[in-house]
Amino acid sequence: MNIQVPFDNNKATLVQGEDIARFLDRFWSKVDFSGDCWLWKCSPDKDGYGRFSALLLGMGKSAFAHRVAYYLVTGIWPKMLCHTCDTPLCVNFFRLYEGTPLDNIRDMDTRGRRANVSGEYNPMAKITWDTVRQVRELASSGLPQRRIAKQLGVHYVSVCLIVNNKQWKEVSLYSAGAN
Repeated sequence: MNIQVPFDNNKATLVQGEDIARFLDRFWSKVDFSGDCWLWKCSPDKDGYGRFSALLLGMGKSAFAHRVAYYLVTGIWPKMLCHTCDTPLCVNFFRLYEGTPLDNIRDMDTRGRRANVSGEYNPMAKITWDTVRQVRELASSGLPQRRIAKQLGVHYVSVCLIVNNKQWKEVSLYSAGAN
């Protein structure tokens, strides 16, 4: 049986070759209903969300389990869902609401869930806070930026950006002796 599913203002088809009762049983049998959060029992993806093999055309072979649950209850295929419970494996449609990426970012900030990836917390960072402080101290003492770069083993452009408060702004007000 084909089930029509709204997707990005177009129609996508849920192709399973099974009747709707079997599809529903297959989906809901993977859910633990024992708490307020109805937890997806299958392995999470790399971001901690449940995936369900629903073969949504135009979307790949699987869909987020919470989106499938929301669709099964509301008949609406959301572009994006936010969790009120902060539990990625939760598929309880009462704890989901349609939102935008901006809504999701605001929600993460409000709840303190967005990872800090600035400064030395960024896995690509090659400079530490201590190096930034040294750059600023040496620059304020009048040492030329090229010499600072060579002395600390930091790229000249990085030194310029730090000294001019274009990067590493969090410690821009640092001065020797201040804590």
